[in-house]
Amino acid sequence: DGNRTWRLLIDNVMNDATAYVNEQKVGNVRGVRTPLLCDITSALHPGQNEVLIVLRDGLANMDPAYVNPKNPVANAEFLDAPGSNDVSAMAVYGVKLLSSPLVTAEDLLVNTSLRKKEITASFTVINREKAARKLKVKATILDAGKPVMDLGQETIDLAAGANKALRFTSPWANPVLWGPGSPKLYTLAVETIDAASGRQMDLLRERFGFRECWIKDGRFIFNGAPVRLKGSCCAGGQGLVCGDGVQFTRGSDGNE
Repeated sequence: DGNRTWRLLIDNVMNDATAYVNEQKVGNVRGVRTPLLCDITSALHPGQNEVLIVLRDGLANMDPAYVNPKNPVANAEFLDAPGSNDVSAMAVYGVKLLSSPLVTAEDLLVNTSLRKKEITASFTVINREKAARKLKVKATILDAGKPVMDLGQETIDLAAGANKALRFTSPWANPVLWGPGSPKLYTLAVETIDAASGRQMDLLRERFGFRECWIKDGRFIFNGAPVRLKGSCCAGGQGLVCGDGVQFTRGSDGNE
């Protein structure tokens, strides 16, 4: 389909992965539990396509100065990229094929601030067509599919192959906060419209919860209440914490 772009997403790899599509290298990533995202549009052709993922062990993440070429042995003490203590491990998890229009909004990041009582959406609008476009970009916050706030809108001119970063910020005095006792989620919708015809080119949606965490007087503060991090089941220092790893201070607005 010449009206869409295609990307290959691998959720995480161990310890190094290189992706090929139809014998064309499209991406590489080094590091344990690291995602790989690559644009494969130019490598595809009509009909059947071949995707090859080549994995390497911890040797791929080592500083070459500490590798004996005559007797290469992986050692987690000499890594120059994030790696696993299990240097012999090779794995790939979650291979996905993503598609989007040629004119699209991507990389949406939603930041919420309880202290400032505001919300910010940052994203990039990309024109991968061969002609310039005048676009109207509008961001709206939805609750159960119904609009609750117009976050912002802007009309932009994008040359062929160009992109533009946009940022919309708006005050929000009393949203329903996200928390373990009340996991409220909103949806932020970014609509990209052709300004000349009014035709919708893309609609990007992202779910989010309104919450904020900060440090005050040496304490972690979450949504205005102090919390204690138990540090249970840290999964070997790989940044994973189980559901019981956060304990809220007793008597803090029901978040016990």
